[in-house]
Amino acid sequence: MAAALQLPWRQLHSCWLCDSFVSSSFSDVVRHIGSIHSHYPNFRVSCGICGCVAQFHNFVTYKSHLYKNHFAVLKGQSEPHLSFFNSLPSQVNE
Repeated sequence: MAAALQLPWRQLHSCWLCDSFVSSSFSDVVRHIGSIHSHYPNFRVSCGICGCVAQFHNFVTYKSHLYKNHFAVLKGQSEPHLSFFNSLPSQVNE
């Protein structure tokens, strides 16, 4: 009988704009937002990392903010501790 694989626990991150994308990498979620949601005419995203309340209507500006202010989170060296995303309206086109 084979031994069960024991993998280290990793937090899963989901897209807070659509809840249909999940990854163990926060940077994958950011990339998903850029490729899927940033083209919506009413695109809006709030940072939410460690209580940051910065809001953006442009994905490039949002990504630049993340690199300048939350680089360790993007590189997986720190957990994002998201606290602001749930207050955003859904951006899913119906």
